[in-house]
Amino acid sequence: MNRIKTGGKVFRDPVHQLIRIAPDDEYILELIDTPEFQRLRRIRQLGVSWLTYHGAEHSRFSHSLGVFNFAQRIIQSLQQKYGRASEIATSLGEHERVLKAAALLHDVGHAPFSHMLEKVSGGMHHEARTVDIILDEQSQIHKVLKGHELNPKDVASVIRKDFPVKLVVDIVSSQLDADRMDYLLRDSLHTGVGYGEYDSEWLLHALCAGRLSNDPKSPKFKLCLDRSRGLHAAERFILARLHMYQQVYMHRATRGFEVMLRNLFKAAAHCATDGHTLPDDTPPLIVRYFSSGGKLNHADFLQFDESQMIAALHVWAVAEDQRYATIQMLSQSFLNRQRLYVAVDIDGKPETMLKLGQAVMSLPKEADGCTDIYGLDTIEDTPYKGMLYQVGKSATDSDADEDIINNSILLADSGSVDRALPVESVSHMLKALDAEKFQTSRLYFNRNRRDDIAKTLGSVLPSLKELKN
Repeated sequence: MNRIKTGGKVFRDPVHQLIRIAPDDEYILELIDTPEFQRLRRIRQLGVSWLTYHGAEHSRFSHSLGVFNFAQRIIQSLQQKYGRASEIATSLGEHERVLKAAALLHDVGHAPFSHMLEKVSGGMHHEARTVDIILDEQSQIHKVLKGHELNPKDVASVIRKDFPVKLVVDIVSSQLDADRMDYLLRDSLHTGVGYGEYDSEWLLHALCAGRLSNDPKSPKFKLCLDRSRGLHAAERFILARLHMYQQVYMHRATRGFEVMLRNLFKAAAHCATDGHTLPDDTPPLIVRYFSSGGKLNHADFLQFDESQMIAALHVWAVAEDQRYATIQMLSQSFLNRQRLYVAVDIDGKPETMLKLGQAVMSLPKEADGCTDIYGLDTIEDTPYKGMLYQVGKSATDSDADEDIINNSILLADSGSVDRALPVESVSHMLKALDAEKFQTSRLYFNRNRRDDIAKTLGSVLPSLKELKN
């Protein structure tokens, strides 16, 4: 029985207003209803940014729907531009269902608190976990895809970026993809930071396809922007991402809460794996996660969400045994939004980091063998990865020329589908940003242990002696 009426299924959305699922896309609705996808309702999109921007409560569920919507609008825009009988439209039509599924499912492997747990526990990277879920014959996602005669391997291949049709991969994962188109607008809206806004309608209007080869018979199309109208759209899009990284994703206070959680999870892993146990009443799932080094079976992963982690923090916050002193204090501080950590900017130079690494070895540890004293945080971002970036990255690669053209945002003539050119070849702004690395390095330390930090690290960072509580 078809659950979608003739007019389609509509979701109301704060970014897209209406997200429509066409009657022919019954499989999309079934994928949305799977336990694996519904779990994303319980995973926040921006990790712990809600502690800094109180509106940032949006989920990876809503973001994934938005990515699906941008992907289907890109398909529609290109089909209308070139006509449904064109080679481009035919190729997109052939792979349309796989492309839409990949856009919808690209985040199903995310753990709680965004990328946090991947860094601490050694658990599987979210993209690898996503591919595993799609390929797992026991997952409902796999069964829905097979039931609608879609090959899960094709969907996984798009997410892994090794699908043979480059245009399909670009729509899901590139510097001009549906993922970025949605998260910039969505994160900007929910944080109240307007820097992430860009002209999405004009960007969609300017999308076209270009060849990667001078050979007119080459089937290697890339997602491009029209040369006559896409330049300023590309510049604004890249600037929106740059400013959101500087204003939201690298925010000083947010990163301090992330340091707090990292230290908390390291202490929990220490308790779970170093001949000890976690406090009584810790949710069994959380015990299994930390004691296994972040490895969970499929059934456990379906239940692994932020509510489980917060439940564990509530248990840990009232633990009275001194063995759990560190996780108790950090849990209380996180739950009560106490800004425990003070930040000092450091230059991030190798010699500075080496001296710091040597100095922190002499910092005192707690009786439980853990530390809550400090955390080093280095964030690197390259807002635009064009020709200069790829030349440096691919210097020893025999396919360097193709890699360079593959990774830039490209401009092409939408009327002739000619060879595409990197946007930085005509944009002074993006040429200046190409390969430009923005790095922020900070030492976060427990404000209650300032004296210990200043005494031990003051010779490396003289500014510590001047910092007040």
